[in-house]
Amino acid sequence: MKFINISFFVNKKKVWYGLLLGSLIVVIGPQEKSASREIDPGIYVLSKEQTEAFKASGELKDIILEKKSGFQYYMKAAKEGNAIAQYNLGVMYETGYGVAQNQKKAFKFYKKAAEQGDPKAQFKLGIMYETGYGVAQNQKKAFEFYKKAAEQGDPNAQFNLGLMYATGAWVPSDRQKVLELWTKAAEQGQEKAQYNLAFMYETGEGVIQDTQKAFELYTKAANQENAKAQCNLGIMYEEGVGVDQDTQKALELYVKAATNGNSIAQFILGLKYEKGEGVIQDNKRALELFTKAAEQGYSEAQIHILKISKN
Repeated sequence: MKFINISFFVNKKKVWYGLLLGSLIVVIGPQEKSASREIDPGIYVLSKEQTEAFKASGELKDIILEKKSGFQYYMKAAKEGNAIAQYNLGVMYETGYGVAQNQKKAFKFYKKAAEQGDPKAQFKLGIMYETGYGVAQNQKKAFEFYKKAAEQGDPNAQFNLGLMYATGAWVPSDRQKVLELWTKAAEQGQEKAQYNLAFMYETGEGVIQDTQKAFELYTKAANQENAKAQCNLGIMYEEGVGVDQDTQKALELYVKAATNGNSIAQFILGLKYEKGEGVIQDNKRALELFTKAAEQGYSEAQIHILKISKN
């Protein structure tokens, strides 16, 4: 699957950005001592942490039952055609909650629920078809199921469907569709949609540039611990773009983003500790941060690791 990759490089008061859409690449300006930011190209799936939280909460479609008896209850109800029970069995098989993990059985029960119009099950099938998880990969079917769920208001399906329109995966690229779908998802609190929309408004890609709107959306996503949004919001505070300049607030956001594993924030913080900008100069701390960024593939951090190591 091809992904959109909109990135721009921040260097003091000047901003340059590049656009990769399909096979088209346009890059404007240098990358001198810069941090690359980009639109989030990943489809929405449950992370390992979210899966564990899901298991702990027992959020099985608003019905909380003890694992073993819950499985028996859902199986009985599923056989009687109950879509909620079918969806819940799909979740149990997918996550291994109270039953041996089995992706093919998860697909089977999601499909039964989806055929009855359950939007969460339709969204799950969209993921499975798009990734080839538990079923043969099929982009056409992924699109179809995302569309069905999105039309019923599922925010995660709206985000993933928007991503398909953004990348031209199975359907022609359509920026208006992307904007409509991500706006709907963002309004329901979908943090990836909030982040990507913020990026679009900040750079003016596909929309009229509106840095205040970008700031608002980054803030919403950052409040949901979206590390990319925290980093970009930090840059806005540091540069005074879309908000009054506040270097202390910027530093706080960089720390949050770095703690949440964002390599760009780790690199930016590393630079600050290396030079003593807004913090007490500390090469040891800088080296730690550059190393974390480098371990995630941020190649520019390697230059600073070598520089500090020589001193």
